[in-house]
Amino acid sequence: MRTWVAIFGVLLVSAGVCHGQTCFEAPFDEPSVCSGHGVCVDEDLCQCDSGWTGDACDAADSDNDGVPDNSDNCPTVGNPDQADGDSDGFGDLCDNCPERHNRGQEDRDGDRIGDTCYWAGTLVSWGSQKTPDAPLEGIIQIAAGALHSLALRSDGFIVGWGGDHYGAASPPSGNDFVAIGAGYYHSLALRSDGSIDAWGRDNYGQAKPPSGNDFVAIAAGKYHNLALRSDGSIVGWGYDGYGQARPPSGNDFVAIAAGDWHSLALRSDGSIVAWGDNDHGQAGSPSGNDFVAIAAGSRHSLALGSDGSIVAWGDNDHGQAGPPSGNDFVEIAAGFTHSLALRSDGSIVGWGGDHYGVASPLSGNDFVEIAAGKFHSLALRSDGSIVGWGSNRSGQASPPSGNDFVAIAAGSSHSLALRSDGSIVGWGWDYDGQASPPSGNDFVEIAAGYFHSLALRSDGSIVAWGWNDDGQASPPSGNDFVAIAAGGSHSLALRSDGSIVGWGYDRYGRAKPPSGNDFVAIAAGDGYSLALRVENDCNRNGTVDELETDSDADGVIDDCDNCPAIPNPEQADSDADGLGDVCDYCPCMGELNGDSQVDLEDLQVMAGILLEAGSPFIVPADVARCADFNADGQLDLEDLQELASILLGAGSPFIAPCTEPAAPM
Repeated sequence: MRTWVAIFGVLLVSAGVCHGQTCFEAPFDEPSVCSGHGVCVDEDLCQCDSGWTGDACDAADSDNDGVPDNSDNCPTVGNPDQADGDSDGFGDLCDNCPERHNRGQEDRDGDRIGDTCYWAGTLVSWGSQKTPDAPLEGIIQIAAGALHSLALRSDGFIVGWGGDHYGAASPPSGNDFVAIGAGYYHSLALRSDGSIDAWGRDNYGQAKPPSGNDFVAIAAGKYHNLALRSDGSIVGWGYDGYGQARPPSGNDFVAIAAGDWHSLALRSDGSIVAWGDNDHGQAGSPSGNDFVAIAAGSRHSLALGSDGSIVAWGDNDHGQAGPPSGNDFVEIAAGFTHSLALRSDGSIVGWGGDHYGVASPLSGNDFVEIAAGKFHSLALRSDGSIVGWGSNRSGQASPPSGNDFVAIAAGSSHSLALRSDGSIVGWGWDYDGQASPPSGNDFVEIAAGYFHSLALRSDGSIVAWGWNDDGQASPPSGNDFVAIAAGGSHSLALRSDGSIVGWGYDRYGRAKPPSGNDFVAIAAGDGYSLALRVENDCNRNGTVDELETDSDADGVIDDCDNCPAIPNPEQADSDADGLGDVCDYCPCMGELNGDSQVDLEDLQVMAGILLEAGSPFIVPADVARCADFNADGQLDLEDLQELASILLGAGSPFIAPCTEPAAPM
């Protein structure tokens, strides 16, 4: 029953206190609230205060749309239907780019339009490699196989790229993945339901995972795999020539790692178990119960102690099993013959095989460009100097001194650099002349292949030198090129019209680009090529036309409009001089909107042009030549007055006949 009491003319509710989802009678002196954020309006109904929702009014709801803040994909703007067109976790009403997946909501220029909206490119590839078929953003885990790579995104999708032999770089569909692993030519993935997917080469059964929904971790070796169950036991499958796929029994394991031919497991008591090939002692685990992480290299192993120190064992022919001392390490990783560790201060330490600098992390935060050769690397600093590292057998990693460099390129064993004066410098292996660039100061871009080099001149022509057995150093003629790229033994060039030309070695079709005129960037690898295609981007700057300026609202952005101040969607240009007819030809003076008569609409167009310019209301006559009545080379208020006089003279409805013949101005 509900009791109503009137005091001083105010009607009060004395009963119906809410607890959870139920309202019931209570003494008058008890507060009539629903979890402190509402009032009872019925025996089983709470009326929530503004900013709260839920049966008991116990969930914050800032935008009052009935969706609790902790599950609202746009908690500041009412959106009860939770629309999220690009499935990035941000509701369309809050998303700074609702058409394109952008979980990070990056907006570097602060214009409230997400960076991903400004870049409208589609990656196209041809040749022997697979490119990422989804955005590489929100990455939470990566895995690398022999020739392929995988990335797990925060939204549960997997992206694969690189060599797609046996389909290793083509992950299954779905957005419920929580972990990934990559073997030599096969891949693994763990789903949120605890099941495992595997794909790629299956010659040893490595792509046939066990069934079940109780797996919590996975690890991929060269041809074998491990999986950790929720009960703490381990399952192995694939190649077992050294017993590496036969884990020990037990239910107290908390982590697993797989090397080429050996395996590791960490027990809950902090001890380590190892099995498989032990020809270098890599499967002989250290004693102790204070380990918190493990890593397996090709033939060596690492363990991180609870005190932040590192222990290593196994093959040490390159020093990979000789870690540095210290107690400030927080993460470890093991490569083929080298090892890496992350310190608590964020710095990286490397040791082991360093023939090509893989164990020598580069310090500094002033780099603006990088280039990778076969076994060496280059980096350009913001001060214009160059740093090189890696294999230096031919001097390719020893750049010249100086602070006037603006671009770099790295070939197989040679390097190039472009100076600010437009000249090119080359160094390294020069057997075919690839490190001996031509003289001149008109170069604007450089590219280096395995044993050949390319350069783009300021006049749009291409120069090539070096090894030419497959024609890779014989570029096409022409002066309309805007970009170049050099692969191992093939070359690419982008024309100003957005088309691509390819030449040189053509195995796998790497030198046969797709047709089309909507490409804006190119790149070339050893056996494959890449291009970025941007649709609806007439000026090819990577920004979709919808986000560019279109002053006359005719559907053609100003950068591409042959008469940007006067609507002319057809872009008619009878004399092909680049100036649209509505700006170039005059059916009669004062006719500005293409309807072959002079009327008030033309007056409005002209007034709009001058108002857009602002005081003193003067614009060049090229903007609308048909309105320069006094032929002084500009549109101004005098011309506006003249047009107004013509219309006043015609009288209502203020339409003047178009009597002057069309003629170029």
